[in-house]
Amino acid sequence: MAKRQGLFLAGGAIAAFVGGGLLYASPYLTLYQMYQAVERRDAQSISSSVDFPALRESIKDNLQSEILKETAKQDNPLLNLLGAALGSAILNPAIDTMVTPQGVMALLEGQRLQLGEGGGGAQTLSEKAAEVDVRSGYESFDRFVVSVKPKGEDVPPVELILSRQGLGWKVTGVRLPKP
Repeated sequence: MAKRQGLFLAGGAIAAFVGGGLLYASPYLTLYQMYQAVERRDAQSISSSVDFPALRESIKDNLQSEILKETAKQDNPLLNLLGAALGSAILNPAIDTMVTPQGVMALLEGQRLQLGEGGGGAQTLSEKAAEVDVRSGYESFDRFVVSVKPKGEDVPPVELILSRQGLGWKVTGVRLPKP
């Protein structure tokens, strides 16, 4: 009887250890699957790893806060409102352009969204980086951050934020480099 209890406890400990290891490794597996989808140019697989409404909202929040910081430097409150309104009108199409499976793939490849010159609102993607420097790690139990930047370039990284959703992970946010 005691031998059976010992085997049961050992089996339970092994199962807990393996389960904990799988739980810990799950965002790394999601990231690996995303990069495999990027190599295959598989937009559908990327789509299943991204919460697009949450990502879109995250980017809007990032950019809106930057616009508000810049317009707050103006002395005229009317110019502040006008600048914020125009900024939103120009940036919303850029956000819609970027928040697609192709846009997420571009970020994972080290590309950046570039707004057109002269305020025309045109958006293009920078050249695909030959190699990217990818760093990843947990920020908390349910938040995992992936930093991506072109290798060898002295530019701040774009950070993709993955959030735990059940047992899986999805891209739910982004931290854009400060302009």
